[in-house]
Amino acid sequence: MAAAELASRALAAVRAGIGHDRYRVGVRLVSRLVDVLLYLAPLPMLASGNAAAGKTMDGLHQAMEWALLVMIGIHVASAMAHLFIYRDRIMQRMLPG
Repeated sequence: MAAAELASRALAAVRAGIGHDRYRVGVRLVSRLVDVLLYLAPLPMLASGNAAAGKTMDGLHQAMEWALLVMIGIHVASAMAHLFIYRDRIMQRMLPG
């Protein structure tokens, strides 16, 4: 079974209410685990004492920020194209109900 089909079936099951409580418990458990990992374990300061490393890390951070914004923009633009240009009901299939 392909990953996309598995994800689609899982989402359909959640929408139908099958396993909804398990889904909520799983999300809550993962959220707690992330809290523990991020706030209890000390994170290294990658560029604390080196100005050149700090500048490099800042440049990488800004590049990744712009890359993420571009990807979000492309995603929204393609969603709007499917909604208004292609009219292939992709958006309606993604929405519940």
